[in-house]
Amino acid sequence: RGEFKIAGEWGQFDDLTSWNGDPFGALVGIAFLWEGDRGNAVGAVANKRDFSLTADVTLDFGGANLFAWGVWRRVDNTGGVEDQDQWGFMVQGGIFVVPDEFELFARYEYGDLDEGALGLDNTRLSVVSGGVNWYFGKNAAKFTTDVGYAFNSISGAWADSGAGYLEDGTDQDGQFVWRAQFQLLF
Repeated sequence: RGEFKIAGEWGQFDDLTSWNGDPFGALVGIAFLWEGDRGNAVGAVANKRDFSLTADVTLDFGGANLFAWGVWRRVDNTGGVEDQDQWGFMVQGGIFVVPDEFELFARYEYGDLDEGALGLDNTRLSVVSGGVNWYFGKNAAKFTTDVGYAFNSISGAWADSGAGYLEDGTDQDGQFVWRAQFQLLF
């Protein structure tokens, strides 16, 4: 992974927020992964090769922030299994409404596993979320709550109890999730 600071100070990119009074900051990150054929089985598919690219950009505006991230993954399978092109992106923004205490944020996420090649359904994810961060002493402690809505059916590939989304049954979609957490920095 390579990170390139276009503007600002390195320390302001330690978290995904932009405190009031911070200078303008811009950071770009780029990474790749290549895993070649190792002659052994990976998951249920023998002899697969992976190539992944990811890029992200963080913009800090001194009280507001924007973060965007994208990923593309090529899975070359052998043994009669169709190759896959998987990709996704996320865009998130936040703004402080009371200096250094309450930050409103919104996020959109999309992913496509291209699992249709393997005969699986519901392999796309489209989710919008919005919420608030309540900071105590900047990053010393934080309470976060948000509401998310999945526009499509959640399949086993996307179901994640940690994120709150559960696998939908047949002909189900439009799942709401409400989450809350309290975080302490030690």
